[in-house]
Amino acid sequence: MLTGCDKLNSKLIRILHIVGIMNMGGLENFLMNVYRNIDRNKIQFDFLVTREEKGIFDEEIKLLGGNIYNIPKMETVGYNKYSKILYDFFKNHNEYKIVHCHRDALCSVYLKQAKKANIPVRIAHSHTTDIIENKNFKGYIKIFIKNMFKKYIDKYGTNFFACSKEAGIWLFGEKISNKRLVIVRNAIDLERYKYDENIDNNIRFKLGIHEDTFLIGHVGRFDLPKNHKFLVDLIKEVDKSIDNYKVCLVGDGHLKAEIIKLVKQYRLEDKFLFLGIRNNVNELMMAFDLFLFPSLFEGLGIVLIEAQSTGLKCLISDNIPREVDMNLGLVQFLNIDNKNEWIDRICYTYKNRNRLCINSSRSSTLKKVKEYGYDIFDVSNYLTKFYIEAIEND
Repeated sequence: MLTGCDKLNSKLIRILHIVGIMNMGGLENFLMNVYRNIDRNKIQFDFLVTREEKGIFDEEIKLLGGNIYNIPKMETVGYNKYSKILYDFFKNHNEYKIVHCHRDALCSVYLKQAKKANIPVRIAHSHTTDIIENKNFKGYIKIFIKNMFKKYIDKYGTNFFACSKEAGIWLFGEKISNKRLVIVRNAIDLERYKYDENIDNNIRFKLGIHEDTFLIGHVGRFDLPKNHKFLVDLIKEVDKSIDNYKVCLVGDGHLKAEIIKLVKQYRLEDKFLFLGIRNNVNELMMAFDLFLFPSLFEGLGIVLIEAQSTGLKCLISDNIPREVDMNLGLVQFLNIDNKNEWIDRICYTYKNRNRLCINSSRSSTLKKVKEYGYDIFDVSNYLTKFYIEAIEND
């Protein structure tokens, strides 16, 4: 079903991206980075959202020319009814020749119905290395079901993308990952992350943080995989050894209230700043002196690409794929089961900091980041070419 504008440009290819909800997050930011920079005279993005609530990026998507379609969660209607909802949607929207699914273990649910509706190009895209569920009876049931669905992705997908080799192996297995997997880098607009001392100072001024204060940062959704409790426990111990520091936590999520309560319990309210969802993460990273990222698992961790692009030193979990390290001397992997190792490294970085010296070297990283394939313009051009060739070869 072509819109009036599309009829004027019959060669415009509309891609249907299947996502949970278009809120702030690594996957969502990656898609928006691509969307803003892709040639929208050739490619247009639409979104099938598996939530009925509104997302933060919805208005921008509409301004860029995209459509948003909301359907309910599968667990609210049951698998059989959900499958019919999907099949009817795909049959009624025959303008889509490509569906690009970002639902990880559940990709087979969507791609099965897309295949039945004769959509020729069906992309499964892996963004993680594990399944996020509570470790209780209900959570284990969900994990079991998702692992069952994961086995059928090869049957219904035609193309297989991942943000890292590890994420690809987890979702698709060794057979696909060794032969048919395409690594699509979680790219960013590099120029926005080029370190600028004026921005650094301005952010600190706005936050009320003195230039000599050691500023620790974290960016991520308040959810189980991000391991905020571990981070707060670290700071509780670090507080015994250092004094002139602050911790900025950027993001939102269902565990935020729990983490705020823990900070108060440890009497660290004067040390933590909860900044919520921000659209200037690039600037905040320029003001940070150290980035902590103790995730339990990640497909890659796009914020680590952003952090390194600003020249920011990162202490990160050894559960994160090694591909995230671009050999800039900025990343150190630490054992998530060894708190003392983390505490020692934080204190060492604090005691050996020299902001004047460090900041003078932070603007020289972007060339190497680009060489590693994280330039959004390069990735957007690759996807444009891929989508066009996929349609032509159909």
